[in-house]
Amino acid sequence: MKIPTPIRGFFRLLSRVSAPLAGRLARFLFLRTRRHPVPRRELAVRESAERFELATEHGQAVAWVWGQPQQAEARIENGLPTVYLLHGWEGRGSQLGPFVAPLRRAGFRVIAVDAPGHGEAPGRSSSLVALGATLTAAVERWGPGSPRGAGVIAHSAGAISTTWALSQGLPAHRAFFIAPGADILAYTQQVGDLLGLSDRASGELVLAIERKVGVRLAELDALRHAPEMSVPLHVISDREDRETPLPAVERLVRSWPGATLRVTEGLGHRRILRDPEVVADAVRHFTREASPQAVAV
Repeated sequence: MKIPTPIRGFFRLLSRVSAPLAGRLARFLFLRTRRHPVPRRELAVRESAERFELATEHGQAVAWVWGQPQQAEARIENGLPTVYLLHGWEGRGSQLGPFVAPLRRAGFRVIAVDAPGHGEAPGRSSSLVALGATLTAAVERWGPGSPRGAGVIAHSAGAISTTWALSQGLPAHRAFFIAPGADILAYTQQVGDLLGLSDRASGELVLAIERKVGVRLAELDALRHAPEMSVPLHVISDREDRETPLPAVERLVRSWPGATLRVTEGLGHRRILRDPEVVADAVRHFTREASPQAVAV
């Protein structure tokens, strides 16, 4: 996140005059979402899906549905639920489009979502709670596809939201995180620093966000919930990812019982979503084939 110098100067001054007001105004920037151009490859994968409007507790969302799950009992017993795709902050479901065809060939139904304020969903702001609520609403509407629960692939901040949803009872069979976020409080402090907020104003920012989303930020911390998780998790992270640094990802994997990690090189934070080996890892994870490069940390 880049903050123009005049805005930083404004918040630095306002922090001295009224920390509560600075925190409330900073909350608008923190929760505001921007749309980015959608490349042709994503438009093509959208065209092969059925598009649905999806109501959530935090606003209108959009869902993209590809096919039906295989119904053969042997396949279901081997763990082939519906797989849900959850984007990250300011992302969209179609960014995870490269996973659709391989998962369909493996027998899965695939459902991607655009949370409120993202992709084709209306709104100019959102929250991690809204992302989690969108995932939950989709699973409630279309079901997990397996008695053991849904499969979830989540990118970046979507991993925090997925962990939150799991802590609230989301039925999941397996999870696959790509470049996952983890420590939301640390990120909030970083944003406060970028805006030039004083310590008190940064505290007011946290309070303003919590009042808006209805959940304490500490409750959204993936690291807090990870030790309680029983859902098998595999994580992919790139060594050169500047948005979700590897040390934080390793902390999440160590905290999550049985989780495994594969570290890539040179894929960054978004190109990693289109890497064929990452996609193959996801299919292996959901079909219970061990990744040859997965390790516990």
